[in-house]
Order: sequence, then structure tokens, then C-alpha cells
Amino acid sequence: MSLSRLTVRERFMIAVLVPCLLGGLLYFFVMVPQRNAVVEAVAELEDAEARLAQGEATVAALPGLRARRDALAAVAPNLRKAVALDAETGEVLAQINGFCRTHGAELAQFSAMPPVTVPDPKMTETPPYFEMLVNASISGSYSAVHQVIADLQSWGRLLTIDHLSLASDDLANLTVGISMRAFVFPEGVDE
Repeated sequence: MSLSRLTVRERFMIAVLVPCLLGGLLYFFVMVPQRNAVVEAVAELEDAEARLAQGEATVAALPGLRARRDALAAVAPNLRKAVALDAETGEVLAQINGFCRTHGAELAQFSAMPPVTVPDPKMTETPPYFEMLVNASISGSYSAVHQVIADLQSWGRLLTIDHLSLASDDLANLTVGISMRAFVFPEGVDE
């Protein structure tokens, strides 16, 4: 079939459809891949900008981080002792709580200040022990609270009770506040 035999209508349709078909093929095989590449490039650019901003924030924070590192490095030699002393705090808590459970009392509150070295004016060198301040509140019947205090007195740990306060609704429910000092030997020191 030759183009001369086609009618005007058929020639018009070919003139319209061929460019549309070529445009569609151009769009799907050239433009869509290019658009996808541009979208990926924009996403990569945004990611790189976010990483750059994060890096700039990190660089701005470096002096503070260095100061923090130096402060932590100064404390690091004492960390081993601190961990051992924190274990002592846990041991004191567990023992007092055990006394309370044994006699049917309740350890209503417990707090311990970090152990500190206790200077003795009679000694020329630092003593080999630390003093841990302990505050506890024990609730229960008179008999139960009395037994807990008796256990504290006979406990093998060196303790001094500095303050004892009593509060009671009645004899069936007594609350005792105890402030005491427990003496702790650091790791490596013979007791």
C-alpha cells in the first residue's frame, strides 16, 4: 500500500498517530528514566545535606566533648573504687531488707549517701575505710521493728546509729526512722 492511495482522513490519522506514538516511546524510554535519576539524585543530595549538618553540629560540639572526655578521664581511676563501694550500698540494702522480711516488717524507705573517707585528727595518714551514711524507714508491729533493730545491733558490720525516730498510729503499726553510718573497707584492704 502506497501513501498516494490513502485518503486524506487516513493520511491525517497517520500524521497525528505517528508523532504521538514516537512521543510516547520517547517519554517512556528516555524521559521516565531521566526523571527517576533526577529524583534519586535529589534524595541523595538531601541525605548528604543532612549528614553535613549533623557533621557540622558534631564539629561545633567537639570542644565540649573534649572537655567532658578530659573530666571523665580524671575521674576514671576512681571508678573501680566507686563500683566496689556501690556494691557495698547494695549489700547494706539487701541485708536490712532481709532483716525486715525475716521479722514481718517493711523497709518503707532507704537511701545511702556515697561513701566518703573519714579523716581522723589523731591519724597522720588517711584511714583505710569509708563512711557511708544510711537512712532507712522501717514499718511494722512493735515486735517486728524491735527485732529488726536487734538484728542491726548484732550484725557483723561496724555501724553507728546516729538518730532514731518513732512514729505510730497505734502499737500495731509503728514506723521507725533510722540514720546510721556504716563503715566500708575499700577493695584490697584487709578488714
